[in-house]
Amino acid sequence: MSTWSGAQEVFLTVTDGCGFEATDSIDVLYNIPAIVTDVPLSLDVLCNDPFSVSASASGTGPFNYTWFNGNTWLNWGETLNWATDSDANLTLEVSDGCGQMDNIDIEIIVEAPDVEFTLTQDLIGPCTEIFYDHGDHIPGGPPGS
Repeated sequence: MSTWSGAQEVFLTVTDGCGFEATDSIDVLYNIPAIVTDVPLSLDVLCNDPFSVSASASGTGPFNYTWFNGNTWLNWGETLNWATDSDANLTLEVSDGCGQMDNIDIEIIVEAPDVEFTLTQDLIGPCTEIFYDHGDHIPGGPPGS
């Protein structure tokens, strides 16, 4: 009998050579360890900067890992490699060989450093002059900003 079928009771009927039957049943109790998943529940990332989230599970393997952003499938496997420009709530679905499933929500928080720059203080020229001042960017902001 396979435990995969999820049976809770098994019936057995025995017939002897004279046609007499005896029937009995037994309750099936499963001793399957629960899935325990280890994955960060929150992750701070930079805007559009690639990042990885790794998970591991214990219980009865093998384990299947499926990553979702809402209803959108992202990847299979223990590690998700991704990038985003906005906060997101991901779901990791982990299943084992016994049909159990564990769903974990992971909050992705996009951090963006402040953009700072300085401009030339004095621009001198006639009233029709067009000034181009790219300033000096401070690390953390894109060049020319």
